[in-house]
Amino acid sequence: MGNIIKNSSMTDLLKLAEMLSKSNMVPAQFKNKAEDVVIAVMWGEEVGLQPIQALQNIAVINGKPSIYGDAALSLVTGHSQYAGHKEWYDNKKETAYCQIARKVDGNVIMHERKFSVADAKKAHLWGRRGPWENYPERMLQMRARGFALRDSFPDALKGVITVEEAQDFPEVMENPLDKAFGGEKVKIETDVTGPIFTAENYAEMREKDVLIQEVPEETSPHSELNMTELGYILTLKDEGLEFGSAEEFLKEYSTEMLKIANDEGINLEERRHNCSLLKEDNQPTLDRCNSKMPEAIDDINKRYVKLIKKLSAMIEDEKHETSFDKKTA
Repeated sequence: MGNIIKNSSMTDLLKLAEMLSKSNMVPAQFKNKAEDVVIAVMWGEEVGLQPIQALQNIAVINGKPSIYGDAALSLVTGHSQYAGHKEWYDNKKETAYCQIARKVDGNVIMHERKFSVADAKKAHLWGRRGPWENYPERMLQMRARGFALRDSFPDALKGVITVEEAQDFPEVMENPLDKAFGGEKVKIETDVTGPIFTAENYAEMREKDVLIQEVPEETSPHSELNMTELGYILTLKDEGLEFGSAEEFLKEYSTEMLKIANDEGINLEERRHNCSLLKEDNQPTLDRCNSKMPEAIDDINKRYVKLIKKLSAMIEDEKHETSFDKKTA
């Protein structure tokens, strides 16, 4: 389905969109909205996503397209100038970090961005009902990742921000010039392509030069790191483990997956859920490994499918046994 926009007339595209919008396989926001499907597919083609990928990974929030953080990372890792990335969370500083490296004319340029609990509180995000309340560290990671990806690969993302960031912006904001000039109240769309400047924080934001400032060397624990030789990070629930090779990472990843699947301290549904989370959280690193060890990744994927099927079968058996016990009681 590649190049679907170039190879199809608008009539054919609308027919396809109509069919997709009636399918149960598309997200609810596209249900019976053929025009939105067309726009999402067109945006997907702009950034390099296939039509179905676009429908699953692009969301329209406040009238603007945005892309899920994992899909944005996937687009960047597939870029010809991508030279490595690293993400971690500093418990002491309560800060999530993301480093992205880009190779330009033989030189590796490193971009490091961060987002802390203090930043979240300042933006009135910390403790907000929803993802910020349920998955606070994940949301911090997505913010740091979004900033790093946009600053290092703007050409890959075409100015589109992450869904996780777009969801936190209000639909409209007050024009800061209203207070300055006492004129009629005017509503303007939020500029979600960068930091929001207001009359109150302009001086502070300009001093920091937040649009282009690099993290000072003395604050970056990896400032002298050759990003082409980044380690392989295994993301676990409460920590991240770094390995020097894809082989070491995959070995520990497989061990951790089996450990979760056999954890008798939690029920079967939790085991299956945690196995899925482990795979989701480490998918970017698994994608990196695929370029070096495709056969090993293929084997791991097959074993993962078998593991999930086995856990699902055990869950069903457990349900039947419970049902049988109630009938015979």
